[in-house]
Amino acid sequence: MIGTIEGTTVQIDSWLMSCRVLRRGFEETMLDQFLDAARERGLTKVTGRYIPTRKNGMVGDLYARLGFDRVHADSDGTTSWELDLTEPQTAKERWIRIVDGQQQPTSPRRASL
Repeated sequence: MIGTIEGTTVQIDSWLMSCRVLRRGFEETMLDQFLDAARERGLTKVTGRYIPTRKNGMVGDLYARLGFDRVHADSDGTTSWELDLTEPQTAKERWIRIVDGQQQPTSPRRASL
């Protein structure tokens, strides 16, 4: 993920993932890490755009599934999305755990971030 910061907003510029990891929880885990980094920097909003192509239909609902609010839609199917980081977020159970070099995983199964 690549984002551009302007004021207290970060715009997701690029979000690249292999189709092999989509819908397996990896996109949620990536976003969790991105949002944590944004909050650590004092940012209050994340924005993103979905631009439909013949190859990315599988993620057409990605922003909606991840809790973003749609703020604009163009006639070509391009949509703009926002997520307010000042709103309380409910903890979500995740299948993937991020482990840095100093921690040991506690379970190879389900984990909460």
